[in-house]
Amino acid sequence: MVTTNKIKARGSIPKMNHKRLTRADRAACYRYPSLFLILALMLTGGCIASQQDVRTLDLRLRTMDNRLDNVDRDLGDLRQQTTTRAKKNSVESLQKNLARSTADLERLRSEILKLKGNMEEVAHRSTINREENQDYINDLGQRLGKIEEQVKSLTDRNSGVEKRVSAIEKAINSLAEQLNSRFTAINKALKRLGEESAAIRERIQKKEEEAAREKALAAARAAREAEERARQAKTPKNISPRKSKKKPGNKTGAKKTISPAAKTAGTTGNATATNAAAILYNQGQTAFKAGKYRDAYSKFSTYLEKYPKSRLAGNSRFWLGDCLYQQNEFALAILEYQKVVDDYKNHPKRPAALLKQGLAFEKLADKKTAKIVYLKLLKLYSGKPEADLAQKRLNVIR
Repeated sequence: MVTTNKIKARGSIPKMNHKRLTRADRAACYRYPSLFLILALMLTGGCIASQQDVRTLDLRLRTMDNRLDNVDRDLGDLRQQTTTRAKKNSVESLQKNLARSTADLERLRSEILKLKGNMEEVAHRSTINREENQDYINDLGQRLGKIEEQVKSLTDRNSGVEKRVSAIEKAINSLAEQLNSRFTAINKALKRLGEESAAIRERIQKKEEEAAREKALAAARAAREAEERARQAKTPKNISPRKSKKKPGNKTGAKKTISPAAKTAGTTGNATATNAAAILYNQGQTAFKAGKYRDAYSKFSTYLEKYPKSRLAGNSRFWLGDCLYQQNEFALAILEYQKVVDDYKNHPKRPAALLKQGLAFEKLADKKTAKIVYLKLLKLYSGKPEADLAQKRLNVIR
């Protein structure tokens, strides 16, 4: 700090060199910028200040020194107060921490006491439990001893049972072998019986078919005989013509000669007969479609009498059966259908004749015979439309 002792009381102030400033002077210049400015002006300007200026400057410096002293004093007081407060605060905080630690310690002590009490209680209980457990263990030991004895007894029994089971298994295996051999023999016998029964069923079926046929034939014969008797009762007796006398000159066994004109007439007659057969057949068809079953029957019957070996003979026989079927003459219709089956083996109307024959038997309430006919149709013509219809009828009458 710069004082007045360092300034000489002369009329003028000598020129100052910054190298002659002491460390304290330099520190004062740094602390007091205004003084540093004045000194700098003095050093750089090189002018000589008056004594009044020096006094003024000295007064200012003193004033500033006083202020600095006051500031230093205030700083000291402030440091002392700060230290005191810090100490006071630290003591208070320590006291608080101590009080808090003391409370925690007391709480820990109480908890330790509680834990000790719990441990003593647990120890007491464990002692009691140990005694009880010992009794329980002793009881368990006795029970286990009894169980072991029972297990031993059961083991002995099981050994005997195993021996018995082994003997039973051997007996069962022996019986199984015997049964298998018997079953094999029985299966063979059953197979033989099945074959024999199939043959018997086939024979029975044939017999039933023959019986049904004979039954239908008997019914048809009875119907025809009744019809013939009725016709004879209505028709007057025919008068037989007189025997003609032989003319003399005619010899028996004489050969007849056929002229070429007669042969040509015979060929023309065959063509005419074919046309007549077709006309007659068509007339029967027309009458049948018109529902005139009696007329149709007459046409087809005449056709068969005149042309028994024609191409349409099988059809005519079938239509005869249908004419009788439509007139509810089911027994007679069965006979006509049977003639189609017997006389026309490869005819396309044969499956239809069997189907209609089965339907006629159903109409006569003879379902057993109808079933036989349907089964025969299925056997001979499987896959045909008539066979499908026969299967449907079988499903109905079963």
